[in-house]
Amino acid sequence: MWFNIVMNNGTGGPPATYVNAAPLALYLRTMLSACGHDVTIVPTQAHAGAINLFFEGFNDPQEFRQRMQTYRREHGLRFGIVATELMIDNTIPYARDGITYQQDISAADRSAFLAHRVHAFESVMEEADFVWCWLERTAQWYQGRKTPVWFLPVGYAGGAPGPDLRRSPKDIEVLHFGKLTPHRISLLEGMQNAGLDVTAIGPGSSWGWVPEYMMQSLIDRSKIGLNLTLHSFAPEDRIDPRFASCMRMVEWLSRDVLVLSEEIPLDNPYHRYIASAPVDDLANMARHLLQSGLWRTLGPANGARFRAEMDVTRICKPLVDATLTHMELRKS
Repeated sequence: MWFNIVMNNGTGGPPATYVNAAPLALYLRTMLSACGHDVTIVPTQAHAGAINLFFEGFNDPQEFRQRMQTYRREHGLRFGIVATELMIDNTIPYARDGITYQQDISAADRSAFLAHRVHAFESVMEEADFVWCWLERTAQWYQGRKTPVWFLPVGYAGGAPGPDLRRSPKDIEVLHFGKLTPHRISLLEGMQNAGLDVTAIGPGSSWGWVPEYMMQSLIDRSKIGLNLTLHSFAPEDRIDPRFASCMRMVEWLSRDVLVLSEEIPLDNPYHRYIASAPVDDLANMARHLLQSGLWRTLGPANGARFRAEMDVTRICKPLVDATLTHMELRKS
């Protein structure tokens, strides 16, 4: 089957997601290729001969739905949505500091933005042939509606060269990458104050954004990959905003880096392959792993189990096949 990944839904001009969503699109292409399918990645052009895939951001859902209806009526178009966000109860609960990348936006405007993003997804979802969710709670929230929804976990799709082709000095004790939020800043500063050598990259850090090849070099240099959620779970929260960052976990585990994570009770299919600790114990756990030398053995061991048990041909191919079977039955 031919899958066509469309990076821009055509309603907002060239999006910043061409860069921001690059790892998502590359993983999707690699995963589907490993499962035996042809894959293209294009800016805007949906194709009648392919199953077209769109990520969940839709600026103008009404225009998009009308366009899809026309394409479907005139050309037999088929399309699905790949939902990467945690979307529950008309919001994206972890995005209190925004996925808008606008630091000066007001809380009311941010809330309106998030509500619109979820509403737009739900509106377009009604027109789609299927939805693949990378987070289990998102899939559970939307299952049972008219559109079929599958939880499609993010696993190992290859890509990282063998250790002999990525030799690096292990001169970074702890590496964190991702957007800095108040929760992350507090924990990183706490670890640094405890005497740990912590390198942070990503928006808000001194490194800032770095290209993929530089990030991979930094990962290969690190002894521990530190996974922190965007926000902690506060007593006033009605929804736990914590989840395991799929792409971050895969990057580390694919490259045999020991992952140390704050405890994440939900949306964490990687818990068997990482070390976890309460946020108050992260510094002590990191120090123990470094001083004992356990990072040297646990990282490769956990990575090997992850690659074997979460290979996409094992965990994704049956779900992709089920999607295709559903579409054939629906067509007949």
